[in-house]
Amino acid sequence: MRRHLACSALLLALVLASACGNHGAAPHPQPSPTTSSAAATRPETAQHFIRRWIAAGNRAQASGDVAALRRLSGPHCVSCRTFIGTIRNTYKAGGRIVGGATRIRGIKHLRGFTWRLDLAAGASTIYPRATASPVHYAGGPFSQELTVARAGRGWQVARYAKH
Repeated sequence: MRRHLACSALLLALVLASACGNHGAAPHPQPSPTTSSAAATRPETAQHFIRRWIAAGNRAQASGDVAALRRLSGPHCVSCRTFIGTIRNTYKAGGRIVGGATRIRGIKHLRGFTWRLDLAAGASTIYPRATASPVHYAGGPFSQELTVARAGRGWQVARYAKH
């Protein structure tokens, strides 16, 4: 049991470091009423999708609601399922995640549908269960490699890993 909790805490730390928000990122303009309908229906870019997926991860960590994150994650993305399961199980056990806001410092195209994300995670405190002692993480810079895949008219995350 102790080993399981230690592994869960380590996994959660890695997951928190890889679930990033778009705090501090440049805003993306929304189509205005005067924008042509062609521009308003323009397909979402992979970079914009990545920002949206990371923001969904931050919201899931803060609230325990993983529905949006699940929709944006591909069915075969093992790291996505692990991330989602860790958040869901933490909140289901009465725990919570405080802080950990992460911002994107840069997104660089590597090849095909794979991108390198340079990120900075804020400090966080994790309460794995309602009665558990808190686990504190200092945060800091890190990199992540993320692969997206086309899903209908949009995107889904196919894979991500700490780089």
